[in-house]
Amino acid sequence: MGIFNESFKSVKRKFKNELATNKKGAVCPCCNRYNKIYQRKINYSMLRFLEGLHLLQLYSNKNQKYFEAKDVLKEMGLKSTSGMDYGVLIHFGFIEKKTNESKYALTQKGIYFLGGIVLAPKYVYLLNNQRIGVSDDVVNVNDVRKKFDKEDL
Repeated sequence: MGIFNESFKSVKRKFKNELATNKKGAVCPCCNRYNKIYQRKINYSMLRFLEGLHLLQLYSNKNQKYFEAKDVLKEMGLKSTSGMDYGVLIHFGFIEKKTNESKYALTQKGIYFLGGIVLAPKYVYLLNNQRIGVSDDVVNVNDVRKKFDKEDL
């Protein structure tokens, strides 16, 4: 059993190192699936989603906490969810998703971020839709308000 554990740890370590150094990703030696670490940052569209969710929560007649994404986008005057990465906001801790539904709620941390009280990591690192790390660099809400950044190209 000890030999298996050590060789498995060795394979796992090599795979993690390959993922960390190869931006294109790597094939897992255990399951033969392609994996990649994605570096994601908050963009202007995500910020608009946060603002829309906040407005809905503030002015809902029913003191409703969770809202469907389409209602949030409608609140912000946007027509489509295509290209929207609002789900990434979960990994920043700014929204939560209602279990087994497509409804979202703004967290206290999200409210504080919108108010300029807390900072966010500039990047979150995701593997299989799980956060595996964050950058040391941070941004505030005003940094994200800039609609266009040459770095985004």
